[in-house]
Amino acid sequence: MIGKRHTWPELTVRERLRFLPLSVRFFLAVLLVSFAYPGLATLHGAFLPVRTGSVLGWSSKHLPLVWSGAATFVVVALLLVEPPRSFSARAYLAQLNHRLLTLVRAFERDVGTELDRRRALLAGTGQEDFETRT
Repeated sequence: MIGKRHTWPELTVRERLRFLPLSVRFFLAVLLVSFAYPGLATLHGAFLPVRTGSVLGWSSKHLPLVWSGAATFVVVALLLVEPPRSFSARAYLAQLNHRLLTLVRAFERDVGTELDRRRALLAGTGQEDFETRT
């Protein structure tokens, strides 16, 4: 099966994710699970008969509780990843904004450096295009 054509200096999502700090990757995983599980419970309740002993069956009957738990899980993970420096909510939002901007700048710098390194390596080998099939 022939997939999408890539040129070699491009980075895949997996390669880009390794440029993020471990704490940010942890938070992204928590965010993914917190949004995916309630949706999965909703689909389970809509299309399958409810089993009394299954976790998804119970979750599909108590969706407001599941969504509240997911939101609480995200907030706790955010507080663990980036603890507030003061008790002010406004100061914490400013802190999160600064942290996000810092992460984006560092991420773009690291990805740009890696792409430049790969382009230099590609130029050094004399190859113009290297195809991979996914």
